[in-house]
This record gives sequence, C-alpha cells and structure tokens, in this order.
Amino acid sequence: MELLKIRKVIISLLAVALSGLSLGCVHLQKTAYREPVKIQRVSLEKTAPPAAASAAETSVQEESNPPRRVVLDNGLEVILQERHDSPVVAIQVWVKTGSIYEDKYLGSGISHAVEHMLFKNTKNRGLGEIAREIHNAGGELNGYTSWDQTVFHVVLASRYFDTGLDVLSDSVMNSVISETEWQKEQQVILREIDMNIDDPNRYMYRIFWNSLFQTHPYHYPVIGERELFS
Repeated sequence: MELLKIRKVIISLLAVALSGLSLGCVHLQKTAYREPVKIQRVSLEKTAPPAAASAAETSVQEESNPPRRVVLDNGLEVILQERHDSPVVAIQVWVKTGSIYEDKYLGSGISHAVEHMLFKNTKNRGLGEIAREIHNAGGELNGYTSWDQTVFHVVLASRYFDTGLDVLSDSVMNSVISETEWQKEQQVILREIDMNIDDPNRYMYRIFWNSLFQTHPYHYPVIGERELFS
C-alpha cells in the first residue's frame, strides 16, 4: 500500500494565554460567606476594572503583534503570532493534504493511518521517545486528520521551544513506519471505526454526509470505511 506523500507544510507558532482568575473566585467565596450582601457588592466593584483592563491589554497586544508570514527558500511557510502574556508556546505543522486526496485509495483512511504512525519513532528517536521527551518537558502533543489537511501539534512551556520544534519536525520528516507497529495501530484504528459506528450522533453525522455528497470525496469518512481499511 502506497503511503500518501506529504507535500507542503505550514508551521504555525501560537502563544497560548492562561487565565488567573482562580484566586479571585476564592476570595469572593470567602467574603460572601461572611457578609453576603455588603462584601459581595464591594468585591465585585473592585474586581471588575482589572478584568476589563486585562481584556483591553490583550486587544492592544494582538493589534500591535499581528501574525507574521515568512516563506523560506524551500517553499516552507512559517506563520508566527507573538503573545507574551504567558510563557507558553504552541507549535503546529499543517500538511496541505487530507483524506480527499487519497486517489485510488479513497475511503481507505490512509491519511488518518499515516497521522497515527508518525508519532511512533523516527530515524533519531526510538519507540516511545517522542512522547516521553515532550511529556518530560511538561508538554503535550497530538494530531488530527481532516478532509483537506493533516495537523500535528505540540504545546509546552516556551523555554522548551527548541525541544518542541525539534521533536515535531523530526516526527514529520524522519518518521519510521515498521510492519510490527503498523499491525498494532491497525487494530487501534479498527476499534475507533467501530466506536464511531456505535455512537448514535457520529453515525447520524456520517449518514448525513454520505447522503449530501454522493460523488464528491467528502462522501467518505476521514477515518475510512471498515471494509476498505482492513
């Protein structure tokens, strides 16, 4: 079975904002318990302005730091969105291909299968090392496949940016797919297909798209038809 070729890749760097409202909520609960009417009124008056100021600051920051787009010599598009309100970085690799580009394998779910296999191991990292390296840095990594694109992403503390970028790029560019690991993952995907069939909402959604698109590739589920995948 031929593997779908990964074509153009877009790396999107997005900072993730974290909220710090938990202490304020605890304070309101304690003071409201002591003097429910009076203290609650005063507390709300004090906490409302900072929340408005925070939203205003975020808006100004987004306007002053619009996304930047750079095209490298090899054609790779890099999109950078800077935000400095929290020390977190999100790195995403967008591949401009999905399940509708599977050609003669249309409906087999090969794009989704490849996405599953890329986080197994690479030429530089053994089995399990990819996830372990990201988790040791306090981050998380995942991926998803759609009709039009496949996305791989990692979120971690910004001080580990180099680690996240290195692991993610290594996974996409140097992945090693072994027959043994493929047989294991094939069973995982088959269980996912069965779960989608067993879920009433997902099954109704699938019937809707099958009926709406009779000849268009959207007719087939991204994960693939069970009989074609197996």
